[in-house]
Amino acid sequence: MARNILVAYDGSELSQKLLEEAKVQVDGKLETNLHLISVVTQIGPAAHQGVAQSIQNEVAEKMRDELDEIEKELSNSGYHVQTNVMIDNKQRNAGHKITEYAEDNQIDIIIIGNRGLGNVKGFFLGSVSSQVIQHAGCHVYVIK
Repeated sequence: MARNILVAYDGSELSQKLLEEAKVQVDGKLETNLHLISVVTQIGPAAHQGVAQSIQNEVAEKMRDELDEIEKELSNSGYHVQTNVMIDNKQRNAGHKITEYAEDNQIDIIIIGNRGLGNVKGFFLGSVSSQVIQHAGCHVYVIK
């Protein structure tokens, strides 16, 4: 049975560490699929829906281009890779979409970054990694 690893990619420097950890997790294990996903949430002023959607689509296209390059590089190195950029218009934490994807795709491990908001800010702002840790039905590796 194939093993599935999800990398929650956001284009940050920390995302590069996530990719390196994913390679370590795959190393030597046949039939392991890497799922690289990005979630684009509501961006811009909610009062100007057209502007917000335009910005959202622009960010999603940039992420698709970036993930396409990474997919090509990893595939050329022998990794089994799937990429997906998802737009979530529900004005919620991106962690919801990540955990939904993980459940729908039988993910075994989620690798996600931690922005380091701290306990107080994390409590009030609700970080994506906290959301994933609380709701994922699989193992979650948080990389700092």
